[in-house]
Amino acid sequence: MPKARCYDPKLECCTPVGGIQPKFPIKVAEWCPDRVKQKNFRPKANGCGPEGGPKVPDAPAGADFKHACDGHDICYATCRQDKGACDRVFHSQMRAECRLEFGIGPSRLRCYQAADIYYTAVSKAGADAYDKAQKQGCNRCCP
Repeated sequence: MPKARCYDPKLECCTPVGGIQPKFPIKVAEWCPDRVKQKNFRPKANGCGPEGGPKVPDAPAGADFKHACDGHDICYATCRQDKGACDRVFHSQMRAECRLEFGIGPSRLRCYQAADIYYTAVSKAGADAYDKAQKQGCNRCCP
């Protein structure tokens, strides 16, 4: 059986998910469920697509998803926000935009398909972006 390891509560946290973690810097946001909000931090939005990455159209299929994309960016960077919840709200907002923009018919269906693609992209491949944003919005692993 491995030896128990003592930790220094001034420098480290004992977390239920990641075990002993340094208070700062946060290694993996999900390992620190009690992470602490960065004072005076204001999340930034950059429209659709990853920060500094390839630009993704804000208005695929004719509906403007920029508001939903900006909200998603802010949600990811808000300390202790749940990634899955951010992704689900994002999906819901895009589909609502499709309903507002298009009547029943093929245009709305194409818009829904675009919303589903954007949602799938963030839900399947957005973990790194979420983790990076949480590290910006939270300044340490625990109080």
